[in-house]
Amino acid sequence: MDFERLERVWRSNANSLNAASARQLMEEAMGTLKRKRRDFELFTGLIGLALFIWTAKVIWEVVTGQFLFDPGAEWGLFLLLALPWIALFSVRRAYNKHLQAHPDPYASALDTLRALMDENDSARQRVWLSGLFMGALVGVVALVLWQLVEVGKMSSRDVLQGAVLFGALLVFVGIGTAADYAFRLRPEGRRLQRLLREYDEQ
Repeated sequence: MDFERLERVWRSNANSLNAASARQLMEEAMGTLKRKRRDFELFTGLIGLALFIWTAKVIWEVVTGQFLFDPGAEWGLFLLLALPWIALFSVRRAYNKHLQAHPDPYASALDTLRALMDENDSARQRVWLSGLFMGALVGVVALVLWQLVEVGKMSSRDVLQGAVLFGALLVFVGIGTAADYAFRLRPEGRRLQRLLREYDEQ
């Protein structure tokens, strides 16, 4: 949804939302909200599936003896397995609150705008949550690598190479996430706030 164009349409029609902009607002806003919710469900579903496969594979290899594992010396693996699940459940829990707060977002233009504003707030909160997760992940991965060196499963050179690759990946993801926040989510949120404020002033 082009919120900048919507603002122009709104103002060009003397802020007469009911007369001139309601149909366009409802069609575009409803479509945008449906797409955002569908994309979120698809994304978190794929992440959940990937985590399930990864976790099941690790457990199976430990149980069958394919992966020699000493819980006393390599307990960091438990944290590495648990952290992504905690992040996923936290994101899902926060999004479920959004869904419960807007059970019928398509009842009116105002309901749709409010749901979009809340969805934008949720998306921006997820950015901060992902930052916390990546910070925690750095610590957990460092712990796991150190434990692997201590038990002789990795050399210091292997750790250095893995750390460089992992760090580069985190930087790439961080830059992309920050750019999305600065150039899409925050401007979109500001436009929605203006639209809601002007709607309330009518």
